[in-house]
Amino acid sequence: MLIGDKSQIPESEYQSFINSGLVHLIAVSGGNILMIVVFLQCILFFLPFYIRLGLILVTITGYGLICGLDSSVFRAVLMGGMSMVALFRGREINIWRLLSISCIVMLIINPYFLAYDTGFLLSYSALIGIVYFDTLKDREKKSINPPPLRGSPPLQKEDKKKERFKMVLLYVYKSYIKPSV
Repeated sequence: MLIGDKSQIPESEYQSFINSGLVHLIAVSGGNILMIVVFLQCILFFLPFYIRLGLILVTITGYGLICGLDSSVFRAVLMGGMSMVALFRGREINIWRLLSISCIVMLIINPYFLAYDTGFLLSYSALIGIVYFDTLKDREKKSINPPPLRGSPPLQKEDKKKERFKMVLLYVYKSYIKPSV
């Protein structure tokens, strides 16, 4: 499951994953790449920054090759690699630019991804949805909760209840709705 090999999973159990809607749990994607990056950041903390980033870049590229560079894995490796290169150069990472460049590079390498690879379409549409909802939430949060004015009266009991309700809704949105969408 770590490298996306399904050959040892019996057909009936694999079909159970499909029927229950949990087949994405045994697919390799950006989440696996992220786990590798975080794990290596934790165990290689003693190395200088640039050496550590170089080792992580080599490791995620090797992991992608071991997994067979399926379209979702290729997208994750490409975006992770470009992020590492941006960090090398001390540049800011704009997620929309990263998405665009990786999509264009993948389509230049294999234009058939667009027409014949569902993993490519689902990978990008899911990531675009997550990024869009995340930026939408940030904009809404700024407009809903303006900074308090100096000398403003303390919140009343009803205002505290409304604020707590907003926090619960935000938690449900962030933890359950956004990842599902």
